[in-house]
Amino acid sequence: MPSFFVADLNPLGELREITEYDTSSLERISCAAALIRLCSKELAKNSDTFETPITPNGKTALRWRATGQGTGVLTVRSADGELVSVSVLAATEQTDAATFMVLQQHLVRQLRQTRFEPAFDLMQIKQRPVLATITFTCPDEPDERMARALADRAFAAAYFRQWGLGRPEAGG
Repeated sequence: MPSFFVADLNPLGELREITEYDTSSLERISCAAALIRLCSKELAKNSDTFETPITPNGKTALRWRATGQGTGVLTVRSADGELVSVSVLAATEQTDAATFMVLQQHLVRQLRQTRFEPAFDLMQIKQRPVLATITFTCPDEPDERMARALADRAFAAAYFRQWGLGRPEAGG
């Protein structure tokens, strides 16, 4: 299976880590496999935009909005509307600049008139295809925590597989 990169950033936009993922490894995690199937189904219905609950109790929802070919913005929110995470998917450097700027501008707006200065590490990420995620909250409930932690990665696996945008795996 093709692979993709995940860049995790903190709420200030500072890069914490870049990790390479592959769909087949994610599918071995039961919660992730179910989320990949859900995202694949939603993408098949409408690849440009959708919103769907990702937990049986409806406490967490995922929203996708394509911004161009191979790029878009993904948000995960709690039932009360609290932003859990915001992610950018980017397949190629040539098409993703505007999408990355959307997330960067979000950071600048969120940190305006605070004592914090937004970092610009996001704009330096060169690996492709990439899912760049900023996580803002983490729930106390283990099931919610697992679904929220895997939602972005599961969506990226479904999205990059659907469009054939992953990197070939080593040795493959």
